[in-house]
Amino acid sequence: MGDHGRFWIAGAAAAVSALLLNTACDRQPETGSVTSRTAGGTTRAPSAEVAEPSDRSLVRVVNAIPGGKPIDVYAGDSAAFTKVPYKQVTPFRQIARNAALFQIKPGPDGKPIAENREALADGGHYTIIAMSDEGGPGKRNLRMLNDDFAPVPGDKARLRLVNAIPGEDDLTLKLRGFDDELFSDVAFKREAGWKDVDPFVGTLVLLNGNDKVIATLPEIKVMGGKSYTLVATGRRTKAEVITVEDDVKPAE
Repeated sequence: MGDHGRFWIAGAAAAVSALLLNTACDRQPETGSVTSRTAGGTTRAPSAEVAEPSDRSLVRVVNAIPGGKPIDVYAGDSAAFTKVPYKQVTPFRQIARNAALFQIKPGPDGKPIAENREALADGGHYTIIAMSDEGGPGKRNLRMLNDDFAPVPGDKARLRLVNAIPGEDDLTLKLRGFDDELFSDVAFKREAGWKDVDPFVGTLVLLNGNDKVIATLPEIKVMGGKSYTLVATGRRTKAEVITVEDDVKPAE
């Protein structure tokens, strides 16, 4: 075989490999329904199997902007989430996959104060965190998390921490009475990925970069088989934590 033939085969193999990689990245784990519990109540989202055939994704919003008015979040040209108050977590909504531009703005013709462009996968679950910005009170951030949900074994719980506190780049989360850190050095606008832990009942403490406790979650019950998203918001000296519990069912 000549060099030209070898190069053609190598190029074709690379193209096939890239195609397979892109296809894999476009897929989401097959999950059943998701039951979410927050301070505002309990909601239920359909399975990935329901959204996927209609080229839709499942999206929700967490408003982690303290001291502000309720927000409207647009998906494309439509107001997908309206009048979301501080610390509220919306139910999941089915959003057309081609609505890749998300914005906070005061109305359809208003100037956006935050935006995020994301490519969504059919049937995927996503959580948008609306948060303040270091640039001033008139600026905001939209951080989109790919929830990457999967059923959790009954003898484990799954945790993640999101830092929505402007100017704080070293958040640490610990279980009071234990030396080991659940998460450490979590920077502003960042998410510490999912971590599997043993179920527990205890007090979680949130520390800033000066090792000062800035928030506590007393007697929180972290149960096996559940996923927990903790969103730290507020100030560097006094924070609050928005907690979301998700129960992800296996695909049928």
